[in-house]
Amino acid sequence: MPAKHNVLISYAKEDQVFAEKALRALAAHGIHCWAAFQNLEAGQFWPAAITDAIKECEIFLLILTRHSNASRQVVRELTEADNLNKRLYCFQTEDISISPNIQYFFSAVHRNEAFTVDAETSLTRMVDDIVRQLGEIDQTGEKPRPQEETPPPPPRRPKEQLTRTSKVLIATTAGLLAVGITATLLIGGRHTSVQLAQTPSPAPESHAETPGDPPVGAKNMANLPLTLSTPQPQTRTFTLSDFQLSINQENYFSSKELEIDGLDLARDFLIGFAIKSTRRGGSTRYGIAWNFQPDDFLLFTIHSIGNGYYSIGAGRSRSRPFSRFSEGNIPINGERDFDLIQLDKRGADLIFLVNGQEVWRTTRYRLLSNRFAFWVADFSDAVMKSYTVQQ
Repeated sequence: MPAKHNVLISYAKEDQVFAEKALRALAAHGIHCWAAFQNLEAGQFWPAAITDAIKECEIFLLILTRHSNASRQVVRELTEADNLNKRLYCFQTEDISISPNIQYFFSAVHRNEAFTVDAETSLTRMVDDIVRQLGEIDQTGEKPRPQEETPPPPPRRPKEQLTRTSKVLIATTAGLLAVGITATLLIGGRHTSVQLAQTPSPAPESHAETPGDPPVGAKNMANLPLTLSTPQPQTRTFTLSDFQLSINQENYFSSKELEIDGLDLARDFLIGFAIKSTRRGGSTRYGIAWNFQPDDFLLFTIHSIGNGYYSIGAGRSRSRPFSRFSEGNIPINGERDFDLIQLDKRGADLIFLVNGQEVWRTTRYRLLSNRFAFWVADFSDAVMKSYTVQQ
């Protein structure tokens, strides 16, 4: 873990010269800075190092140029800093049209438009601003809110009671399958194909399970959070052929849409989608899209790479670039059995889980519609069996 520092400098690699100038100007006034060109060591896993550095900073300083304006990595860093309640500061060196992904974070934050004055004046103004903000933090005792300080969920029921309830849920679901209850919810019963912006697959990050955690898997229902008021879930089971999708076009996806009737978005809920790969050797990408519109949607994705990989982020579409809010390794069943991916609303929190294991939590990206889509991308075959709603 890096030592405490006042300012983290975020920049695109093409703009290192600007980052160096900013660091020297701040260091001359005794302000401790962290920057990749100075602090990263050979062989160090840089995504984790930057994440750790963001946790330790007080102010997140972005060097905004045409390069960082188009950088997915910069958006990831901004998202992490904003989630941790860090103060954001933008040092804009070029007169550019700011991308929506960057503008989102600075819509209510004044930018230092350095291109409007000479270099010396702009750096002096930046130093003065940051010295003032650090002074405000010292005076108010303001502390950045660590991600792990999110209010914990309500206490679980005793283990014995959970086990009994889980058996009832499993028996109910099995009964529905046995009698062949089928509800096929399609909008027009059609496939939708949209071209995607090309994005390289991420390198899987290492993930170690917490000692003592229960094994993850679709059968592990006894460990799911049962914090909602209605004990009986509402399950909709699909004819598998209706929600089985296949595609063999790189940077394209195919989807089938559905609506969850009666879902009250103002109340807490837990929605679980049972999905699996049907391509031998695993599929590339498949999952659930929500807030689904043709050119504006969000994705909860399973990547059948190795033992499993997940990602959550803005949809790849013709009008906006793809960015990942969260990603990492997660044990999945892949083509062996169905996996359960879940959206859990608890108050202001929207929580994402894979087979009962939480992978991301946010208060910003809310569920805005009862409209969803099951989808596959690139070279994938996958199927959705059912969804279950607790509210």
